[in-house]
Amino acid sequence: MNPEKLASKFKSALNDAQSLALAKDHQFIEAVHLLLAMLEQQGGSIKPLLNQAGTNTQALAQLLDQELGTMPSVSGVGGDVQVSSDLNKLLNLTEQLAVKRNDSFVSSEIFLLAACASKGQLAKILKQANLSQQLQARHATSQHSG
Repeated sequence: MNPEKLASKFKSALNDAQSLALAKDHQFIEAVHLLLAMLEQQGGSIKPLLNQAGTNTQALAQLLDQELGTMPSVSGVGGDVQVSSDLNKLLNLTEQLAVKRNDSFVSSEIFLLAACASKGQLAKILKQANLSQQLQARHATSQHSG
């Protein structure tokens, strides 16, 4: 994934996800870290978008936090965390979706759409939070900021 093609809020969320993984002593940055970082992001577009879609963002954040609690922690990570293979696949899917939509930048909204369409753990959590891909698609096309 080309870092130059990432929207600024998306880049910021990736950095926050890395910090979250470090704080939890996780070896890998997972999609769950990234979405939780997006939900907590000041001025980010994901929380308002999800609220408009009728999603209980507080309940979603709790589900994400519970999932983080099940991940193994490792001592001595020392700032060396890597993107997991699952998140890497999801980021590639996000980039492909951006290209398909003729978007110049990979945004948080497109990441959310890709997450809904994926088969990973984050997709299961989103489904558990009653987030439908169709509803998200409708809202993501009407808002497009980061």
